[in-house]
Amino acid sequence: MTVLQALAMDRHHGSSYKIPAGTVIVVVLISTCIFLAILDLFLLPTSKKLTHWSLTPLQWIGVGHVINVLSMAVSVLVESRTLKIAHAHHLLLELGG
Repeated sequence: MTVLQALAMDRHHGSSYKIPAGTVIVVVLISTCIFLAILDLFLLPTSKKLTHWSLTPLQWIGVGHVINVLSMAVSVLVESRTLKIAHAHHLLLELGG
C-alpha cells in the first residue's frame, strides 16, 4: 500500500531526478530506527534522571498507543481540510463509472 501511495504522489526532486517509489518505505523504516535509538539512548535516561522514576514497559506501550491515536486524529483533520480545499477548487477526481 505504501508503494501505491508513493506512486500517486509527486516524487520529483528538481527537474532531473525522480525518487523511486520503493524507497519511501525504506525512509520510514530508517527514520523509525534512528528515532528509537535516540529515544533509548538519550530521552529515556534523561527523563529518568529528571523525574527519578521511569515507566514500565507496559506503560511505554500505552504511551505509544496514545501517540498513535493522536497522530491518526491529526491525520483525519489534515485530510478533511485537504478534501474541503479540493471541493472548493473543483479538484476532485470522479472514481468509478
